[in-house]
Amino acid sequence: MVLGKELERIDMMGRVLAVHHDQFWPNAGPVAVLRSSGALSAFLRAGAPLTGDEVRRFLVVDNSFPRSMLSCAVDAEEAVRELERVGDTAASNLLREVGRLRASLEYASDTTPEHIDRLASDARSAAARTAD
Repeated sequence: MVLGKELERIDMMGRVLAVHHDQFWPNAGPVAVLRSSGALSAFLRAGAPLTGDEVRRFLVVDNSFPRSMLSCAVDAEEAVRELERVGDTAASNLLREVGRLRASLEYASDTTPEHIDRLASDARSAAARTAD
């Protein structure tokens, strides 16, 4: 259940960020994205400037926010490792896929829309593999 929840969160965050709210509504867009993600209070406490780039960085790679894509990928990897410990034979292939997703988030040098789309697609791919 945890694995599916975390992969779904990564996918949904990617979809929210794909709308490019900050480009359509430069003043209200970043706040709308944060509100829709339940992250406005956490972002304001972080003290970063309220810009589209900072909001994307926070929602994608900030490990202090528990619903960021990175935090979700770390939790998903832990869930797959737990499946592997209990003897799930398909977990090793899934671990490779989820591990790559986590690594690409952990070492991300950009939060461009293309990169975010690729991450969300990787999460969908991993989620589809769990159904097998």
